[in-house]
Amino acid sequence: TTTNQPNLCSSATWYTNATTFANSSTIGINSTGVFVSVNNTLYVVNQQTNKVIVWYNGSINPDQIISGNLSRPFDLFTTPIGDIYVDNGLSYSRVDKFSFNSSINTSVMSVPNQCNGIFVDISNTLYCSASNSHQVVKKWLNDNVLTSTMVAGTGTAGSTATTLNKPIGIFVDAQVNLYVADSLNNRVQMFAVGQSTG
Repeated sequence: TTTNQPNLCSSATWYTNATTFANSSTIGINSTGVFVSVNNTLYVVNQQTNKVIVWYNGSINPDQIISGNLSRPFDLFTTPIGDIYVDNGLSYSRVDKFSFNSSINTSVMSVPNQCNGIFVDISNTLYCSASNSHQVVKKWLNDNVLTSTMVAGTGTAGSTATTLNKPIGIFVDAQVNLYVADSLNNRVQMFAVGQSTG
């Protein structure tokens, strides 16, 4: 699996009073991207400083601060081997990768604009929800070509089964079905593998 999906019992509960783990002095204001890996390592993008902040399991202070040529990163995704994929679409129209234990980023996918959601599925395919262009694009990571392919939406805002309006969060399950939080349509669309109709 590519994501941290703990098995919880049906009666699991959470404390109603949250504890502030990191505040604006660490993660900036308007923080958007957060990811917890299978090793319980926490990753957060700081849009103000254009950095990725990393806390290893059990740490209360940042263990690693990764900076590259990022421009207001919105979201990120980390693989089980520790590779970090970060939105760099606002100014540079791409998704960048920081390999495990590296502070050097490389471009891995061209995108139409900022990625409001990033996901890597079990077949090593990278997805980006490009909210401002009302589409989700993907690229197989084993291919050296940077070009992405549209897999959901048409590039024009709409509310039909084939269109999206400001897609944000995305998730791909083990059967490679794509789930899209279609924010301005107030719905979640599911696109079966190979289908453009949700």
